[in-house]
Amino acid sequence: MNFYLTYLIGAFDPWSLAFYVASAIIGFLLGWAVFGSFKEKFAQLNQQHHMLKSSMDRLVDEYSNYKVAIDKSLLEKDEEMLKLNRLLRDTKDNSNPGLEKDYQALKGKYKDLKNAYLNLKSAYPKKKEIYKIVDQLKSELEDAKIKLKKQDILLLKAKSESFPRNNNKEIEAYKKHISKLNDKLKVQKNSIKSIDIKELNKENKSLKKKLKKYKKQLNKKARVKTETVELVETIDVKKLIEFIESGKLLKRRKSKVLSKDD
Repeated sequence: MNFYLTYLIGAFDPWSLAFYVASAIIGFLLGWAVFGSFKEKFAQLNQQHHMLKSSMDRLVDEYSNYKVAIDKSLLEKDEEMLKLNRLLRDTKDNSNPGLEKDYQALKGKYKDLKNAYLNLKSAYPKKKEIYKIVDQLKSELEDAKIKLKKQDILLLKAKSESFPRNNNKEIEAYKKHISKLNDKLKVQKNSIKSIDIKELNKENKSLKKKLKKYKKQLNKKARVKTETVELVETIDVKKLIEFIESGKLLKRRKSKVLSKDD
């Protein structure tokens, strides 16, 4: 043993020892790096494997549940089909021609309603245009109403100018005068015993003449008023408005007032 050690020591080369040590260190580092990366990849693959396995298990469970539900629904549908076939067989055996006619009539009515619905659906854009036209006509109607109100106001102004307040005052004065004359007649009738009959007859005749005169004047005023009302109602509104706006009516009234003053 000692001889072997002395042989190894005698054949010892420091460069070869350094080479062996360096190769061992490099090999250790490479092995650690490669093994570490493989370990991480293995952990990732293992995690993915577990995730895929859990998802596959979930899919299998869902598939089995879905299959059970489908089988159940198919069985129910088969039972319904059997019931319907039995009902059809029973109705064919106990068929009624009246019911068949009603069925065909309802079927035709359904087709007509469907066609009408399709026609309405296709005509819907046209209805939008009609609604626009209707809205436009409504706005035009409102404008026409406003213009008509303005014309009514102008017509009322024209009527008020045609019937000044002086005429009404004169009529009221005539009425008061007639009432006074009637009161005088009543007083004279009550005191007829103290008055001479001839003088009374003369005074009565004069009073009756005055009464007739005032009545004629009153009737004349009333007739003139009704004629002017009818005349104003038959006047064309547009021409009357133009006549008022031009100022001719005021000019005529001023000329009449000046002539009266003269």
